[in-house]
Amino acid sequence: MRISDFRIHSIAMADPPLRSSYGLHQPYALRNVIELVSDDGVIGIAETYGGEQPAGALEAIRGKVIGACPYRLTGDLSPMVEGGASGLERSQTYNVPGENPLDADARTYSAIETACLDLIGKTVGKPVCDLIGGRVRDKVPFSAYPFYKHAGGGGEGRGHSHVDAAKAPGHHHPHSI
Repeated sequence: MRISDFRIHSIAMADPPLRSSYGLHQPYALRNVIELVSDDGVIGIAETYGGEQPAGALEAIRGKVIGACPYRLTGDLSPMVEGGASGLERSQTYNVPGENPLDADARTYSAIETACLDLIGKTVGKPVCDLIGGRVRDKVPFSAYPFYKHAGGGGEGRGHSHVDAAKAPGHHHPHSI
């Protein structure tokens, strides 16, 4: 099996103005969705950070991806993440996630690796979790993280605030803010 096409789709999703440790992000979240197409027509999909730099980094390795074997590709690309910055050098403290230049190679590699695993899993009829050691659990009972929204940051006009929604009759939320 060989990769016959490498598609990069840069997208912008509506993103409400949420306050985070990196500031107030809005109005769009940028992502790059990639597709690796095998010579058999099977498509492996992954997504990563968006914007011009991540898309450019993906485009720059196109020549190494087209014609490659997905079973070997991540091994062939591993030099791009070996010997680079690590630990505190790659800290996200002063850089918005996805914009730290020291993480660019790792983000690019990760997107290709995920798409290869998806392509291989689809080809052999197995979920990706089985390719990397097996399923750990069948479901996750709850997963989320809260954000603070400034007044005027969206959600108004619904008749109640976010805190009030947690107290609404019939609303059962396992974690209080």
